[in-house]
Amino acid sequence: MKRRHFLRSWATASLAPSTAAWAQSMPMSHLPTFINVRANDPRIQYRGFANLRLSSKEAAGDRMVVDSPFRTDNPGARIRFETNASEVSLVLSFARFDSIKGRVHWSSEAMATIDGIDTLPILRIKGNSGPQINRIDLRSIDSRVIEITLPYADTVTFLGLHLPDGAELFPMKPETLPRYVAYGDSITQGFQAANVVETYPTRLARAKKWDLINMGFGSRRLTAPDGAVLARLKPDILTTLIGVNDCLQQKPLDRFTADLIGFVTEFRRSAPQTPIFWITPLPIAEPARWKHSERLDAYRDAATATLARLAYPRLQVIPGADLIDPDPKLFSDGLHPNADGFQMIATRLAALLPKLP
Repeated sequence: MKRRHFLRSWATASLAPSTAAWAQSMPMSHLPTFINVRANDPRIQYRGFANLRLSSKEAAGDRMVVDSPFRTDNPGARIRFETNASEVSLVLSFARFDSIKGRVHWSSEAMATIDGIDTLPILRIKGNSGPQINRIDLRSIDSRVIEITLPYADTVTFLGLHLPDGAELFPMKPETLPRYVAYGDSITQGFQAANVVETYPTRLARAKKWDLINMGFGSRRLTAPDGAVLARLKPDILTTLIGVNDCLQQKPLDRFTADLIGFVTEFRRSAPQTPIFWITPLPIAEPARWKHSERLDAYRDAATATLARLAYPRLQVIPGADLIDPDPKLFSDGLHPNADGFQMIATRLAALLPKLP
């Protein structure tokens, strides 16, 4: 039964998602007097972080791939809590755009999901960095579960919550879901999606009811030590979608093959039973826009042949061409899928992956 905190003798009925809540971003200086809930409050749940640094002051994620400028992004990571507050103020801190060397791509839109319905995008104040308040007006005092999904390409630190006087935060039972790790490059991280919930890993994890850790990194090439990093996450299932940057950046095929063998060997050393689904590079819808893309079939073939030769159990190759049609209408730039393209990938991939206990 849902909890209700009756401030009056009647409870306000829930409204349709489009009108049930609204969000406003404001600097810290505009914060009124509220109940302060610290980041390490045990009533707040964290999901999808590869590595979480949690204290009374902040919750900050780190994806442990030290040579990537996207290391401190946490695409698709979730912060969950249940409250009967009529409004909630999230305190988030956004990185400076010039704070990470080699960083060129940012996408700062998070999503607030209320009782399982994507309701409100949460945005960085234009041009601002550092702490800011994102106020969500829920317009009623029914108890709700609120989940914040962090953006796919921004470094965001959670500093806590502020609730109105008299509101409550309720303990929630932890859910045990199969852990899904999605490894890859910018396509897996989610580049060109309008919001993180449009990316194929988030769509897939939601459809399968899996706990996603997104380990996609913009511009990433296949790197053998990444296999050991992923194994440390103890996934119940791993998908890899990588290789297009190896091709476009002209990594020699023999080195690509060696890196593939090294990656699988490193992963299998610590995760011998985890099923791996190796997705070969997706089709490029506009090859003329992407220099060297005419060689992509050679990388697909090399991956398929090498994995067949290794003959590891619980390792299956999925042709990327089976997951999305080479139609420019499904891509934002001929290489990165758009929302419709990500949906097609997630739907087709979900049908190919097993159910997990």
